[in-house]
Amino acid sequence: PAHSSSVFTRDLEVGMTGDDVKALQAWLNAHGFAVAVSGAGSAGMETTLFGSLTKAAVARFQAANGISAIGRMGPMTRAAIASMK
Repeated sequence: PAHSSSVFTRDLEVGMTGDDVKALQAWLNAHGFAVAVSGAGSAGMETTLFGSLTKAAVARFQAANGISAIGRMGPMTRAAIASMK
């Protein structure tokens, strides 16, 4: 599936683009950390750009999972996502 945690193999942060960013947005949307409620970034309308909305959604996920909420997806965040399968 497009939101499989196995696609998260690199650190992601604001300004980056790629299919893994789109997959991250889909994963966040599917797990209660909506990137946006409508338009770009919302469920079914994910984008390949890691922008401010993606950063905010990642930070909410991090805060909910005891990770320093900086909005950047690094090794600890990838591990937390992988553990949630």
